[in-house]
Amino acid sequence: MKSQHAILLTSALAFSLTTLSSFAPATVNAFSLPGPIYKLADKPTVYIERNGKMHAIANETIFYDLGYQFTELHVVNTLPAPIGSAVDLFKLPNKPQVYWYSQGTLHWIASAQIFVAHGFQWDNIYTVSQLPAPIGSPISASSTPPSTILPLVGFPDVIVGQTKDIMIDGLTSSYQVDQSYSGSIPVTLSGSSHNFSIWNGSSWVSSGTVNVSLHDGTGIIQVKSGNTPWQSADLIFGSSGSQDTQQLTSVPDTTKQVGWRVFTDSSQPSPVSGEHPAYPNGSSTFLIEPVNAHGQIVPGTLADKVDVAADPQVYIGGCDFSWPYCDILSSPYVSTKGIAFTDNQAVLPSSTPVVFALSPQAPVQALVTAVTPKGSSSAITPSALVKTSSGDIQTVGGILPNHSYVIQLQLQTSSGQPILGLPELGLTTSTQISLYQNKRSTPSTLSFEKAGENHLYFLYNSGSKDNSPDVLALFGSPPGNNLPPVDQSIFLELITNSF
Repeated sequence: MKSQHAILLTSALAFSLTTLSSFAPATVNAFSLPGPIYKLADKPTVYIERNGKMHAIANETIFYDLGYQFTELHVVNTLPAPIGSAVDLFKLPNKPQVYWYSQGTLHWIASAQIFVAHGFQWDNIYTVSQLPAPIGSPISASSTPPSTILPLVGFPDVIVGQTKDIMIDGLTSSYQVDQSYSGSIPVTLSGSSHNFSIWNGSSWVSSGTVNVSLHDGTGIIQVKSGNTPWQSADLIFGSSGSQDTQQLTSVPDTTKQVGWRVFTDSSQPSPVSGEHPAYPNGSSTFLIEPVNAHGQIVPGTLADKVDVAADPQVYIGGCDFSWPYCDILSSPYVSTKGIAFTDNQAVLPSSTPVVFALSPQAPVQALVTAVTPKGSSSAITPSALVKTSSGDIQTVGGILPNHSYVIQLQLQTSSGQPILGLPELGLTTSTQISLYQNKRSTPSTLSFEKAGENHLYFLYNSGSKDNSPDVLALFGSPPGNNLPPVDQSIFLELITNSF
């Protein structure tokens, strides 16, 4: 779509051929004739047929400078093609400068970025023997900040103690890269206890706002994480009214899987997030691949459900994830190898960048696979899991008073698949646990102990003898930073024997 400058040129500017005898034949000096010319029998406007559209000529001077003579004019009852843009872009032979004609004046278009940003089309440039109007002021780069700031970081993990460059695109109101804008935009790092910092051009800043330069609508912000893994921070791009927020996570420098990334569907897939955004044009096929801390494809260490969606900030008014063009794919299983999905994106122009967001669904089931006396290798096998209207229940016998036990817990997906590779995903201590019916004179206790490769381990101290069982409930926000919260959702209750 053209800018407001371009749409000023309407058929009202088209010259009249009511009296054809008033025009004498002109010498053809143009570089080449751009196409056949037509007019309707009852209308004055003359059109060039070019690239499948009819383009209106503004005046007699342009008509001659294009090299036409009136003997070439076809007078018809119906135009042979739909009406397109007016004839308003000109250049001289062997000269690179392109000019836009508006209300009797030519304006030099200073760069290719400005040309694209104003919605001009390269196929609509006409080569003339001489410029058809005086030259006025040039069309310069915009000083108005972009309507939307889009961080291109489909894999927002930063290795502990290392830095990462995040590409930034400034978008127009039609969600195309605003290549006419060169200036600065604010980027804010929220909070101060996250071990992240951003570069302000001379030093690292752990909180607050820095200005980041955009050139032709794009720029880079450099971020650095601290030495503690699984810390999170928010980057806020732009000022009030045109903001986008990106969460960052510090991850251990591991060669194993720590997340997922979207790649193109080919024999040698390349990323379409980060520095390589996707530009879907109709239906496109992509791959979700398990990746390590460096974003490299590796064998997956888990079998998890992953939600895939395009950045909702790209869409007008935000995005309801029930809409088909926002929720591109709902929860496929990703195991040791990637899985393909199709993006049926047809809402936005093909020049609009799209960043895919991937997040695993929270664990929705858990299973106690063993209860082992502290310091012993002889595990007690709990009962099978029983589903009830109030939640999942297991029972365990053989519990003695005033003894310590290690409870081995497996997190699962909704289909009962175990979630593997827990340390790589930061699944550690944030599982909320509690103990009910604890009436003993020496209270029982329950605490987190460690995260193993495939299980979480909890330390249970049984307390003094009593005639009622302990009820151990594992519930609340699932463990780890990478998983969305599930408030007070009970995974499992483990009921001990009374002793």
